[in-house]
Amino acid sequence: MSGYFLAPTAQEDLVAIRDYYLKEAGVRVARQMLVDFVEAFRLISRVPGIGHKREDLGSAGSFLADARVSHRLPGRFRSGWKSS
Repeated sequence: MSGYFLAPTAQEDLVAIRDYYLKEAGVRVARQMLVDFVEAFRLISRVPGIGHKREDLGSAGSFLADARVSHRLPGRFRSGWKSS
């Protein structure tokens, strides 16, 4: 199985996301968000071409929208996510 590496800034972002959800939604939601991120990271490391092209992202390449994550987000945050 392939592994993955998170840049220090990505790790900082995850800490900020965790802290936000701890404050706004509690321990259970914050923990599940991190679990969902790790599952997505593992999936992407196993199948790097997963997702679909987003021309509006330029050279960023593919976009992975995971309904398991996006359905748990409160409505005001979900608008930035595009899931199929």
